Amino acid sequence: MKQELIIKLDGDAFSIDPAREIDISIPVSFGQQQLQAFGAPAATAIPFSTESFAASVSSGAGYNCQVITFSAHLHGTHTECVGHISAQDYIVQDTVGYPGLMPAVLITVNPVPASASGEGYAVAFAQEDKVITRAALEAALQRQPGCEDLPALVIRTLPNDEGKKTQDHDHISPPFLTNDAMQYIAQTGFEHLLLDAPSVDRLKDEGKLSNHHIFWQVAQASNDVPIASQKSITELIFVPDNVVDGIYMLGLNIGNIRSDAAPSRPVLYELKPV
Repeated sequence: MKQELIIKLDGDAFSIDPAREIDISIPVSFGQQQLQAFGAPAATAIPFSTESFAASVSSGAGYNCQVITFSAHLHGTHTECVGHISAQDYIVQDTVGYPGLMPAVLITVNPVPASASGEGYAVAFAQEDKVITRAALEAALQRQPGCEDLPALVIRTLPNDEGKKTQDHDHISPPFLTNDAMQYIAQTGFEHLLLDAPSVDRLKDEGKLSNHHIFWQVAQASNDVPIASQKSITELIFVPDNVVDGIYMLGLNIGNIRSDAAPSRPVLYELKPV
């Protein structure tokens, strides 16, 4: 039996089909080509073993039991809270405030050479840097009327291909947001930001994480956060080309690993007028 959910947005009714989710996550993978960033070692999954046995059917055991080593921040799609930059021990599941589903707007932007952007950042741009500008965000959002009050913003960058799922970011210069762009996002009021890059900040930014500070409204160079923000940042997503820009329902699906960040599986649902 086909099931649909009826959603009301600003008095208008829409239906979504729970069986037709659009997965925009990148899984943590093992034993094959993986995402790489920040010089991190590969994620690993090895059989649990003692001196007398290894828990692997291929080694003669009656079952498989793997010990997995990875970082939520480094090896796949993840959602993080303000605990990422705070001295306080905030946990993503406790601080991020969101319903099971929320409206979100998906936009596509073309990063531009930082030196020609006319916008600023906390550290000097390198010649190879490309950035997501405030101007690009404003133009993309103007093409999506009615998105101003939505809680979530999903950003897809160009070029966009399947190689993003296994990209070695240590040998390229992935795009990041200018400080002007992040200030615009914060002013607009989006509470949940999703991006297909390893960080909203430049990978080598002297540890400043200036855009994280702007988004969570924490003073630059400070790690004192007496009251936790409920806003979240989700990085390393991948939105397929066949998903058109527009308004969707979003489920973040944060994994139950209690840390400042956890692996997540964000999915989009198409909205159909009823």
